[in-house]
Amino acid sequence: MALLDVRDLRTEFRAARGSVTAVDGVSFSVDAGEMVALVGESGCGKSATAQSIMGLVVPPAGRVTGGQVLFQGQDLLTMKPRELRAVRGKGIAMIFQDPMTSLNPVLTIGKQLTESLRLHLGLGNRAARARAVELLETVRIPAPETRLGSYPHQFSGGMRQRVMIAMALSCEPRLILADEITTALDVTIQAQILELLRDLAGETGTAVLFITHDLGVVAGMAERVNVMYAGQIVERADTVDLFHRPQMPYTWGLLGSVPRLDQARGGRLRPIAGQPPELSDMPPGCRFSPRCVHAQDVCRRSPPTLTPVRGADDDPSRLTRCWGMQAVPEGGWLSLDDRYADQPTEEK
Repeated sequence: MALLDVRDLRTEFRAARGSVTAVDGVSFSVDAGEMVALVGESGCGKSATAQSIMGLVVPPAGRVTGGQVLFQGQDLLTMKPRELRAVRGKGIAMIFQDPMTSLNPVLTIGKQLTESLRLHLGLGNRAARARAVELLETVRIPAPETRLGSYPHQFSGGMRQRVMIAMALSCEPRLILADEITTALDVTIQAQILELLRDLAGETGTAVLFITHDLGVVAGMAERVNVMYAGQIVERADTVDLFHRPQMPYTWGLLGSVPRLDQARGGRLRPIAGQPPELSDMPPGCRFSPRCVHAQDVCRRSPPTLTPVRGADDDPSRLTRCWGMQAVPEGGWLSLDDRYADQPTEEK
């Protein structure tokens, strides 16, 4: 049984013209100790999915309208608020995108670290403080005893993110939802934070759902990848297989936008043309068809389902939401360069 099993999750938000569906039939799983990635452009529904799992989507702004979120066999969507609060922090923890807006600016780091320790683990003040010092040491913050008395604005962006990781690990959760945790950091600090999270997850056996828009980051972090577009999962694969044999045109676009070490000098990136669709005005067929250079009539008429890729019979978990890939001839696997063979490179 998977540690986290999300089944046909649907989440709506209120908008000026009525409700819009931000998460539309999303299904995936995370096994114990595994690192799984959820990848896609901004606005595709990644963060809304994580917030729905944590029970942070509440009326009147939004509501979960369907599906199941099974954590250790229990459906989080049917839990009462009191039961769900017991799961948050201790069973599932979340690291948010911007630590400056996630940390309380008027409380010291020590106060914020020890709060969950007292609440979930029942520690006294002295034991909670000792544990907080240990956590700051674990995330490699120097002079941890002194820094407990500091406020969030007295930390750099990288140090604030380390504090958020320490808070997530404080109650030894089984699963961490890491939502774009390196977006606001420079490349050097980003690499340090990713290495720290990977090392700590390996040492503690904690599973991680890693949410990002950057496939370059995913390559060194995740074991499996779910590619998300316009509220839906459009491709699922092992990380190595996804990079070597991407099947959904949207995935080709994401990979084509990432700089490559093996690219010829002077080569240009291939950005995805156009913009994601408005949630209130989805195209009738494939949601990526208005931006897809390979779209056919069937793509514009009928929405494809998430289906096993033909030719990948040895891996039933290899899925794609694409009419073209479901009709690919036998032995029709193509490399990323082959995909773009007939497509002109777009000037930037």
